[in-house]
Amino acid sequence: MKDGRGIALVRGFPIGDHTDEEVRMMYWGMSQHMGTCVSQDPNCALIADVKEKGLGDNTVARAYGNKHGTLCHVDLADTVGLLGVRQASQGARSTLASSLTIYNEFVKQHPEWLPAAFEGFFWDRYGEQKQWEGELSPSKVPLFSFSKEGQLSVRYNRNWITRASTRRGIPFTEEETAILDFFDQMGREHGLPVTMGPGDVYFANNYVALHGRESYEEDDQTPPDQRRLFLRVWINVPKLRTFADERLIRFGLSSHGNIGFTSQEIREGKNLIPHYQRVRVEEEAVA
Repeated sequence: MKDGRGIALVRGFPIGDHTDEEVRMMYWGMSQHMGTCVSQDPNCALIADVKEKGLGDNTVARAYGNKHGTLCHVDLADTVGLLGVRQASQGARSTLASSLTIYNEFVKQHPEWLPAAFEGFFWDRYGEQKQWEGELSPSKVPLFSFSKEGQLSVRYNRNWITRASTRRGIPFTEEETAILDFFDQMGREHGLPVTMGPGDVYFANNYVALHGRESYEEDDQTPPDQRRLFLRVWINVPKLRTFADERLIRFGLSSHGNIGFTSQEIREGKNLIPHYQRVRVEEEAVA
């Protein structure tokens, strides 16, 4: 995850005849060897169910709970892992892409947009913030940023960015819309389609790689416990990379509400303490 393409695809995870809970425990154990899993939602889920949750067209809900396709994007922690337990009968093919390749296309085709891309965008918090926290990221998050060591990090999720624009009541400028559209276009053109089945798992470095998914359909006659289920983990990895502003680029998107807590912090009730500062990954031990 630290070097190279930032993506690892593994097939053959032992789903077999194990129950969903047994698979969760095995997946949790494997993921903990990579770093520290952190919570992902208001319920402090350390392993999130990626499945249809009956949300319909609720545009306020995060995308992993419905059948709609998702554009190429990053998740909020250092690394995302996605394990297939059951696949849908139609669709749901995954996409993986290099965000560094997309940056190179900006350099080649639209260098005039780079200043605005380096300035970045506000991100919405989807109403998941604590009472004392703001509804948006505290400042704009750079789409592209270079550390002083020369490492490029990319932070992009159009849904979160668009929600912030809507909440602020400030439409995107013509240039900002063009930047977002071009990013999505490059994600489609340079994305690698991947058919994920039971026992397939990928891990992606959220600073250099993107992931997405096609929409899908399921047979209405399929019982709920046999429908599509993927399991997602968010993992923070010590010394994964250097940042222009670690506070903002690394932790500015994963330090609100019940997001970004380790299992040990959750067991100790730290997520319930007002204004508690989450453990920073360089200081933590695997919980």
